[in-house]
Amino acid sequence: MALMLGEYVWLDRFLGRPWASSSHPKGEHAYLDVLLPPVSDRAERDRILVDVDFRSEFEVARPTKAYRAVLQRLPPVFVGKEDRLRLLVAAAADAARASLKKRGLHLPPWRKPEYMRAKWLSPYDRDAPPPPPPDASAGELAVDGDGGGPND
Repeated sequence: MALMLGEYVWLDRFLGRPWASSSHPKGEHAYLDVLLPPVSDRAERDRILVDVDFRSEFEVARPTKAYRAVLQRLPPVFVGKEDRLRLLVAAAADAARASLKKRGLHLPPWRKPEYMRAKWLSPYDRDAPPPPPPDASAGELAVDGDGGGPND
């Protein structure tokens, strides 16, 4: 689900899988998805993801000292491209798996790497951005008394 916030910005919500199962439970996560305008006619648009609570998505019960160190190296706020996010998610998911295993805990489905990646990197459809808004002066009300209000 995406809500357009501006010409190039969407508020995306990851709602888990459309179906719930023990291996892919439903979940919810929101982040900003920014598609920058192309720098030239032939260039592709860059996609920038913004998550203001990134680090907390990787917290686990009873973390090991090694996992706490990995967690502290994650940015609290993520602003970057898909490739960087993919690397951070892979490293954090692998470290979480090792931490939980060392503590004798089960790896829940929502901590599996594919589920963690899906929060930010699920397929998405974007409509072309709408045309720019009309010039502000064209939309202003007349100030000479002909504004069409109830007293006119």
